[in-house]
Amino acid sequence: MDQSSISRRFSLKKIIGQGNFGMIYKALDTETNQQVAIKLIKNRNGIHELQNEVKMLTRLQGGDGIPQLIWSDRTSNHYVMELLGPCVNDKFIKLNRVMTASNFILISEQVLERLEFIHNKSIIHRDLKPHQLVMGGPKHKKVYLIDFGLSKIFESQGGKHIPYSEGRAFVGTFNYASLNAHIGIQQSRRDDLESFCYILAYFLTGDLPWRTSLVTQNEATIKKMKLSIKPHELFGNEVSLGRIFNYTRSLKFDQKPDYIYIKTLLDEHKKTISNLNNRISWKLKRNSSMRNKDKNTKIRKKRNKSVIEKIIIELDENDMSVTQVNNEYPEFKTRQRSLRKKMISEAPTIDSLKITQDTSCLLV
Repeated sequence: MDQSSISRRFSLKKIIGQGNFGMIYKALDTETNQQVAIKLIKNRNGIHELQNEVKMLTRLQGGDGIPQLIWSDRTSNHYVMELLGPCVNDKFIKLNRVMTASNFILISEQVLERLEFIHNKSIIHRDLKPHQLVMGGPKHKKVYLIDFGLSKIFESQGGKHIPYSEGRAFVGTFNYASLNAHIGIQQSRRDDLESFCYILAYFLTGDLPWRTSLVTQNEATIKKMKLSIKPHELFGNEVSLGRIFNYTRSLKFDQKPDYIYIKTLLDEHKKTISNLNNRISWKLKRNSSMRNKDKNTKIRKKRNKSVIEKIIIELDENDMSVTQVNNEYPEFKTRQRSLRKKMISEAPTIDSLKITQDTSCLLV
């Protein structure tokens, strides 16, 4: 296969995203002369996730804030979708982790709408985090939900919910996963909503309690903190947001969430804001020793493979924000760091491609 083209139709331009098993390229559709994005898996261990993602995207096509699937094939190691805009998390970090109240409201309302839509299509995301939210390019005020590789259909066509079970291996991202995901309970709609609450807290305060803790940052520590976390520790005096968190924690396994009630609480929060153009800059009093992660970042610069390898190591800067899949889980295999080195060696020739590091959260 020509390293600079895909399926004899799409011409690769540059890498705009990178993750454990593959890359996202900006490309040109030579048939329509439109710019597109191509998700390309370079390691066979990621094929199942890619096929699962295509399956979910096909089911969700036409939904507001869902990427348009342009081309896919069951036997292929890639698929093509519309080219979207910048990652919300990247923009947030560039703004020193503060945002205007109006943007906070816009993002929170639209993410809730996306969750309601995919849930109504009998899909749970299972890996919701700020990195999975991107803006819609020219549609700059529309938030898109991406990366459905770990998503799962939770309800049959006849409306039968998947059964409750325990002893499940962890699937998701430590920082944003629900408590149930940590303790091995089968995930359902309530778990997406708990992750949604952690995203709200992150955008509101600039961090999460377990991201700035003095103790070693690992799953056991995060699970312990989530067991005892109180709404005010996440949202301070923002009572309405705290009530959303309490509500999600009260939901039963197969219970359909009351999205209207959650929207009402978001509206209540909105009413407490005197000026939507004000920047949300208050921070809870948390230890900030973990914030300067650059001191502990191990960036190995090598002349050969330097650009790609540096991107991958920077993605490892905070492993708790990287998707984790336990190898005991029947649907997926463990994402090991050793595979990343293999991915580098198997990557297409990039001498003629311009590399950008601005959209690293597109595929993590």
